[in-house]
Amino acid sequence: MRYVLSRSRQTIKNPLPQRWLALVLALVVNAFGNGLSVASNMGTSPWTASKVNLSHWLGTSVGLAIFVVSCLATIANQLLLTCHDNVVIAQLLTFTPPVTIILVCWINTHQLHAVNCGTLFTLLFNGALIGLADRFVWPQLHHNFRAKPVH
Repeated sequence: MRYVLSRSRQTIKNPLPQRWLALVLALVVNAFGNGLSVASNMGTSPWTASKVNLSHWLGTSVGLAIFVVSCLATIANQLLLTCHDNVVIAQLLTFTPPVTIILVCWINTHQLHAVNCGTLFTLLFNGALIGLADRFVWPQLHHNFRAKPVH
């Protein structure tokens, strides 16, 4: 079965203050989680691992690498959401840049940073954990797009 994304204005069901609250809470929780996972060296998401490796390769702070790459990824994400109707292609495109950055940094430095068992856990279970949080943590929060089966 194939899925397509719907991004019409009619699907936005959350009031603006609730969306802002969700954004701020998500950023705070994400920042703490990323900080703890990097500091513990248990591994982190591919995006955060790519930023940590990039900062070691270029000799910059992790914060600067996170800020610059996150801004570029946000812009690219908005462009990809409007261009691709296939969820599988969109997800493959989402994970291609961080994996490429990690490989390029590893080739140039012969070291890997922030890649460990937590990275594998993130790759395997991230979608399921987001789905559980959507159902049990904040069920009234609706995403502004929906995947609909195409017959």
